[in-house]
Amino acid sequence: MEVDLGTDAVGVRDTKSRATGHLTIEPAAWAAFVRAADRTMR
Repeated sequence: MEVDLGTDAVGVRDTKSRATGHLTIEPAAWAAFVRAADRTMR
């Protein structure tokens, strides 16, 4: 997994399958995802 933390968007792609494309996510949505994942892992 590769994440590009841009100022206007966050890009996410699979480094083992780059030809499949990428996701572009709003920074606020990415932050919410990371917070939720962190809570789940505890």
